[in-house]
Amino acid sequence: MRRRARRRMGSPAAVMCLAAGLLVAVLAGCSAEQSSDAATGAALEPEAARSNSGGQAGDESSEQAKASNGSEQSKQSERGGTGAAADVPATQLTNRDRLLARTATLTLRARQVHEAAGEARRVAAAADGYVGSERSGQHTVSMRLSVPGDKLETVLDDLEKLGERERRQIDVVDVTDKVVDVKSRIESQRKSVERARVLFDKAGTITEIMSIEGELAARESELESLLSRQEALSGQVAMASIDLSISKLAAAVVDEPGEEADDGFLAGFSKGWRAFTAVLGSLSEGIGAATPFLLAVGVPAVAVGWLLRRRRARPIPDQAR
Repeated sequence: MRRRARRRMGSPAAVMCLAAGLLVAVLAGCSAEQSSDAATGAALEPEAARSNSGGQAGDESSEQAKASNGSEQSKQSERGGTGAAADVPATQLTNRDRLLARTATLTLRARQVHEAAGEARRVAAAADGYVGSERSGQHTVSMRLSVPGDKLETVLDDLEKLGERERRQIDVVDVTDKVVDVKSRIESQRKSVERARVLFDKAGTITEIMSIEGELAARESELESLLSRQEALSGQVAMASIDLSISKLAAAVVDEPGEEADDGFLAGFSKGWRAFTAVLGSLSEGIGAATPFLLAVGVPAVAVGWLLRRRRARPIPDQAR
């Protein structure tokens, strides 16, 4: 009986120990599975990255091959142009193929400012250009002209004939690297937009649709920005700008025929005589200006004085007797 009682009393403790051991084993197994999953994921990520980069590199190499073929065809069909230069790597371009943005500054002085400005408009129009902006005053005119880049030198030569040149400056900026970079980014962005559209078509839930739609809108906006930048760069290469400023030419001072140029006695006497005559002229001018006031005040004063003197000169009747 005592042995049975001991067995009954010892059995709960054994059960608790057994349960604790099972719990420890289960926790150890779970942690081992998580660590193995993490290790597997970490191992797959580089592999996926390598596969993606390999695929992208293949796509880029194929696109570059297509671009090079297209550039060869365009070079055979056309001479120069932004499209042909953009398809060739910047390091392989010659000086003739490079894309240059030109700006010029020209300052003139003319006797008839507004007539010269009208001639400048006609010169720009004759060169297939136009007036971008204009600001005119009474004696000055400032305008910005846009003309084809290959006609810049000819237009400047024609504008110089409108007056006396004070300043002429031409600035050239090489934008070849920018054009090539923007073209490459546009191609990559177009592929990114296409991938986002494919994912959008495959989306099955509202959450996925909303998420992909926002990402697609952002990528399309970036693509439009790149296209606008490419168009602006092409415009800078195709058209050159001229900042033209025309001001009135001052009249030249002509020396008198008999005037001495040295500092001798005759020159000093001539200067003194001119000063003397200038003083006399000023005095006479002052007297002439004061004469009306003297007549207006002096004549009444003289009349009053004469009346007072005559009144004092009359004899008094009492004293006469």
